[in-house]
Amino acid sequence: LNAVWCEIIRSKTKDIFNYLDKIKNRKQHAEINDSNILLFISFLLSSTNRLLRDTATNMLVLLGEKQLLKLFIVFKDIDQIGDLYVKERLIASLCGAIIRSDDAGISIEIGQYLKERYFDNVQTTHILILDYINVILAFLNHKYDTKISAEINTSNFHEWQEDKNCCDYLKNNDPHWGYSSIDYDFAKNT
Repeated sequence: LNAVWCEIIRSKTKDIFNYLDKIKNRKQHAEINDSNILLFISFLLSSTNRLLRDTATNMLVLLGEKQLLKLFIVFKDIDQIGDLYVKERLIASLCGAIIRSDDAGISIEIGQYLKERYFDNVQTTHILILDYINVILAFLNHKYDTKISAEINTSNFHEWQEDKNCCDYLKNNDPHWGYSSIDYDFAKNT
C-alpha cells in the first residue's frame, strides 16, 4: 500500500499542487470544514517530494489556524502510525497553528496532550518532535500563563536505544557531516 500511495503522489504531483492551491484560495473566502481535507493533506506528508511535503505542512498550518480542533483530531488519528517523519511534520503544523490561533482552550488541551504523551510518557527521542513540543509549551506558558512543565521524564529511560545498524555503519565508514550521513538516514528510513 505504501508503494502504491507513493506512486500515486509521484505521478499526480501537478494535480495535487493545483488542488492545494484551490483549497488555499477557498480558505480566503470561506471556512474549510471538512476533516477529510486535513486528513488527505496529512497523508501528503509521506511524499518523497520535499516541496509537496513543505506545501502540505504550510497548508495544515493555514487551515489549522481556524480549524485547530479538527487538526488535533487528525493528528491523534495519525499519531498511531509509527512514521516519525510524518509525526514531526504534523507536530510542526500544530505548533504553527497554535501560534497563529486565538483558541486558548483547544491550544492548552493540545499542549497538555503532547506533554503527557511525549514528555511524561516518553514516546520518542526524536529531537525535532521534542523541540516543537517544547516550543508549543513555552508559547502556551507565555501567552496564556499555563505553567505547563516542559521537563522530560527520564525515569523510564533504562538505557538509551541505540540503532545497531547505524553504529555498525559508522564503525565501518568515516562519519562526517554532509550528504552521506543524510543519505544513510533517509535511505534506511524511507
